[in-house]
Amino acid sequence: MRRLWFGCLLGMSLPAIAGELTEPPPLPPEQRDTYLYLKQIKRNHNNLVITSTNPDGNIRANPGELLVYNNASSYKLCLNVSTTGAGTLWRCSANALTAP
Repeated sequence: MRRLWFGCLLGMSLPAIAGELTEPPPLPPEQRDTYLYLKQIKRNHNNLVITSTNPDGNIRANPGELLVYNNASSYKLCLNVSTTGAGTLWRCSANALTAP
């Protein structure tokens, strides 16, 4: 019985995480790579685009950017894999995603 009450109390006290990610906290200069990695996660999470146009050859973006391609109600996660700066070369997942 104590475990049940402890679990309920612990579950209510933990903060819920939803919505947009906040800016990463300032880090010391020696952790610059970690800071840039956290900023990239924030950028990708908060800016996920859903499009019904096939992105391969049509949508220009920087390498590593993600988008969701809606192909007749079949959602696919696509990644820009261009090698020369901003380009239009995309690779999409073979499996369909569940609707967002």
